[in-house]
Amino acid sequence: MIEKYASTPDQIVRINDPGALLTGDFTASSVTLFDSKGIYAEIREVAIDWSPTALFSKRFDAAKLSAGSVRLERLPIPSQETKEVRETFALPLEVKIDAIDLKEFVIGKDIAGADQFLSAQGKLNATNASIAAALAVAQRDRPDAKAIADIVFNPADNELKLETTINEPKGGLLAKAMRLPGEPAVSISVTGDGPLTKWTGTATAALDGNEVLKLGGEHTLAPDGFRTLSLKGGGTFSDLLPAAFRPLFEGTTDIDLSAALDGTTMRINRGNFSTGALTFAASGTYSTLGQNDLQASLVGTNGPIDFRLPLAKGEAQLSINNASVSLIGEAQAAVLDIGADIGKATLPQGENRRDQAACL
Repeated sequence: MIEKYASTPDQIVRINDPGALLTGDFTASSVTLFDSKGIYAEIREVAIDWSPTALFSKRFDAAKLSAGSVRLERLPIPSQETKEVRETFALPLEVKIDAIDLKEFVIGKDIAGADQFLSAQGKLNATNASIAAALAVAQRDRPDAKAIADIVFNPADNELKLETTINEPKGGLLAKAMRLPGEPAVSISVTGDGPLTKWTGTATAALDGNEVLKLGGEHTLAPDGFRTLSLKGGGTFSDLLPAAFRPLFEGTTDIDLSAALDGTTMRINRGNFSTGALTFAASGTYSTLGQNDLQASLVGTNGPIDFRLPLAKGEAQLSINNASVSLIGEAQAAVLDIGADIGKATLPQGENRRDQAACL
């Protein structure tokens, strides 16, 4: 029964040697996950100490969930069928697990370049409307490499809490997975607390002890129903990005964004974003019901913007002098204008030069 409900048309769950489910002391020798390519994950020595009677109150209540080992060989193959099933999924029960203990968690070489051995402990309390979770992860052979998270999201009680830190020495899992140049020591922190109606938070990142990113964020809820989201800060964090996008963020990046939303309307109060390679600015209002006066522009900071996009058969490269977009008028009759001056476009199968602006 568990296999049936946990599986999708192209994602199969197989449970080996399951114990009695409704005794409150469930065990299984292994749980194996399959996709169209075969096995991508396996969990061994599964044990769940839980309360079957809690199901009558639509709750899954477990004192402890543990596993001797969890091995994730690779990421599952994306599938439209599985995506459609997941999109329609809603949590049928409240889930409360007082203790989670994964004695060994192995991330395979297809993901991390080499097998990485971790351990993880935590707890979880989740419903369709709220979540509270705590997690601590450490590398088996490098105890100074660890991640800690404490998260509470409870709109009904006007509460949001984030306390997340990641620290690892040189040559660590995160640096390898992100392919950071020189595999530096990585330190990341995201913290924030307060009521959702006026919440503030901070995110920082450092490589080899040097701070490369600092952002301040704020969320406020006004009496008229508009939620305002703000983000301000920046740094020299190009090395944290995928290699194809690093040239766009060379030098110092400055971020100053603020927008108010109410479900049908977005008002851009501040929309400024600049790097050593480009400057982006946006202002105005977008509305699905009322008046629109949205405008945005993109220009190169020191000459054309060198934009590169990895493709299956190579790399696409665009040399963009400038670009702009505007949306003006009532929602049902708004005029959209998009323009771009592209000096050079190179695709894997050849090159195309443009000396004039392209407009839509």
